[in-house]
Amino acid sequence: MMEQLLNLLQNPDPVILALAFGILCAIVVILLILVNAVTGFFEIFSGLFDAVASLISSGPEGWCGCLVIFALLLGGGGLLYLLANSCGSGSEINFCRFWPF
Repeated sequence: MMEQLLNLLQNPDPVILALAFGILCAIVVILLILVNAVTGFFEIFSGLFDAVASLISSGPEGWCGCLVIFALLLGGGGLLYLLANSCGSGSEINFCRFWPF
């Protein structure tokens, strides 16, 4: 095995060298894409952490609007959950009869 490697290094074949450098180039490109993706993930995570930290440190003025938006989103999600799981089934509730579903 070692003799074959030494022979390959002393008498390089251009096709094998081109193939090796092509594979090495592909590996480097894949690593650069992965580093970029991981960096983007950490940037998103740190941005969310920064937003939460600024909300916590801003006092009641910053919390009020955020709390109202959160309540509206939670209410809309609950409404969608209610419509998706109960309307059109055998256990239909009065809420579903109000909407034409």
